[in-house]
Amino acid sequence: MLLGPHFLVGAAIASNFQNPLAGFVIAFLSHFFLDRIPHWEYSIEPLKEIKTKGMGYAMPILRRVALDVLLGFIVLIIASILARRDISFIQAAVGGFFGILPDGLSMLLFLKRGKGIFASLLKIFYLFHQKAHYDKKANPPMRIGLSTQAIAILLAIYFLIF
Repeated sequence: MLLGPHFLVGAAIASNFQNPLAGFVIAFLSHFFLDRIPHWEYSIEPLKEIKTKGMGYAMPILRRVALDVLLGFIVLIIASILARRDISFIQAAVGGFFGILPDGLSMLLFLKRGKGIFASLLKIFYLFHQKAHYDKKANPPMRIGLSTQAIAILLAIYFLIF
């Protein structure tokens, strides 16, 4: 799933919890739930080759990733302004961070950051994360894959505003 929907769902979840810690944990776990839903996503294969081909090779995808998160953040700002209830923007933004954190941990593995036990834990987490996805052999058509994400975004906006 794109990072924007993960960010917004995590933000919506965290903003609806009185206990921020519980909201952050559920926002983190929501990532795996959303990945179970058939969706479309752009390829991140260039990130897996940063060490061998260099940062320049991966810059187009890194820009796309940054834009993806930025758009989610902008939607959160707008939803916070339009909110009909008092929400903590900081709590929502941190929830959004936790919503995309599983993909961030995978990126650390691609960048080969960490050695020893940390690298081993990242590899185990990455394998778990990949198994949590829906069966990618049956990729949905783009219109379906983007529609599921649009629904996630609209629901997140609703729960942020109301």
